[in-house]
Amino acid sequence: SKLRLFVTLIVLYKRFLIPSYLFLIVWFLLQTYDLILEDGSNNVAYATHIFGFVLGTIVAMAWKELAVDTDRKIDELKEEIL
Repeated sequence: SKLRLFVTLIVLYKRFLIPSYLFLIVWFLLQTYDLILEDGSNNVAYATHIFGFVLGTIVAMAWKELAVDTDRKIDELKEEIL
């Protein structure tokens, strides 16, 4: 999927589309950069964002791998009823 972004500066207005994976990579790198270079006051927030992103990615991959094929299950149930 793609994200529609727009950038506004005082004299510039620009809209463009970028792939969502590119946005996620940039977001993740910015969070990591801020975690490493912050003075320590907001490190918990940055670490939580990073941990949530990583954990969400792992759960989504596991869900996709272990999910039940619902279309096949519905067909099986229909056959049992008939």
